[in-house]
Amino acid sequence: MNQKIKLLKNIGNKNYFSSNVKYLRKLQDLTQNDLADKLGKSRKTISAWEAGRRSPIVADLMEVSAFFNVDIVDLFDVDLSIPPQARTFDESELIVLFSKLTAEQQSAVMTTIKSMIQK
Repeated sequence: MNQKIKLLKNIGNKNYFSSNVKYLRKLQDLTQNDLADKLGKSRKTISAWEAGRRSPIVADLMEVSAFFNVDIVDLFDVDLSIPPQARTFDESELIVLFSKLTAEQQSAVMTTIKSMIQK
């Protein structure tokens, strides 16, 4: 699937952008000021991104993606704090599919999962 289309499909669904920016920044031992300087943004902008109060424009997404060497779609769809080997399935796809179920169907899925875990 085209990256732009996949990114647009994710709008309105839970995404990991805020937590991923914070995680990647800390992973590189950068302060919000450091990252702001490197991206040519204000510290308030970085803070707003990390708090989920503000979404970056496409040009900023491209800069963040390039700076951290992370795919733009992964910035939104993948919890990058979980090591790749621990990701056994596409969590974001499960969330999207689950959200499309009716309340009754969601309840049935949860009951099934809970019974599987107890075995």
